[in-house]
Parts: sequence; structure tokens; C-alpha cells
Amino acid sequence: MKKYYLNNKNKCINCNKLITNMAIRCHSCANINAYKKGLKNNKGKNNPNFGNHKIAGKNNPMFGKNHSPETIEKMRINKLNKYEKEDNPNWKGGIGRLPYNHNFYKLRHVIWDRDNYICQKCGVKIDTCLLEFKALLTVHHIDYNKLNDVLINLITLCRKCNSEVNANRDYWNAYFMYLMENSIYV
Repeated sequence: MKKYYLNNKNKCINCNKLITNMAIRCHSCANINAYKKGLKNNKGKNNPNFGNHKIAGKNNPMFGKNHSPETIEKMRINKLNKYEKEDNPNWKGGIGRLPYNHNFYKLRHVIWDRDNYICQKCGVKIDTCLLEFKALLTVHHIDYNKLNDVLINLITLCRKCNSEVNANRDYWNAYFMYLMENSIYV
């Protein structure tokens, strides 16, 4: 698997935001650039690749029909254990169920204060987070080790961003370490 790293040389050509070593634009600027080129019609159902694996509408052989209860049960059993534990591509050995350090819940308030109750990835404030997600901001472990409660390893994120950073962990680890090393808090 190819690893993507952040450094001072890799910045978006439009907004100078920090990006990976394989990109020239950040995600936001790439979308804006595509929109300006008239590619807005290629999103969703207008994308030529959308739904090509299925025959849609009246051309589908199952159009207007229902599966029998026996067939539904067979499909349910087939899906039931398909991505359980080790078969799931995102399985990390069960580390998600490990408990946090007993100090972690006390440190959350310190981290929230340090980060001014703002998500450090998208910039959403705690009041917006409460209205939109009906939840407090979360405190994320940058190195994904729940037992490492060093202040430089903890960062404030909203729920949405906290879910997003669980994929592509090498990238987000490098990104947040860069942020923390170059912040005024260190």
C-alpha cells in the first residue's frame, strides 16, 4: 500500500492548504475546479459510471416482482457473516473495543479548552455541533492508541471528522502531527 505524507512543499496550488505528496489541489479546490470546467453534470446519477452494474427501471428482470420469503432468508444469511471481524477490510484486531485510560475523560475538557471548542479539521464550533449532530465534540487520539494520553497526541474533532479520519490512518496521523508540531500550543 502506497503511503502519502505531508510536508511543507506540498500545498494546494489554489489555496496553499497542506495536501498529500500525490496531489496538486486540496479536495475543495479540486471540486471547484471541476465545476468551473463544466464537470458538474458528472456527479451522482449523471455520472456515466453510475449504476452501470445494474439494469435500471423497467429493463430490470425483477421490476414489479418481489422475492419469495425463502429467497429473502437465503440472502439475509449470506450477508449476515460476510464482513464480520477478520473478513472486514477495516478490521484492526478488535482495538476499537479497548477501554480508554481513566485520565482520558478528565483530559477531554483540557483539550476542548486548548482548541477553543472548535473542530481542528473542519472548523465547526461546539454550538453548531450540538445542533447538527446532537453531540459534543470528540477528542481524537492522533496515533490511534487509546492509552497514549499525552496532550500533543490529542485533538478536538466533530463527530463527522472523527469518523472520516478512521480511514487512511497514515495520512491523518501525519496531517495532525504536522498541525500539532506547528501549533502555538506546543
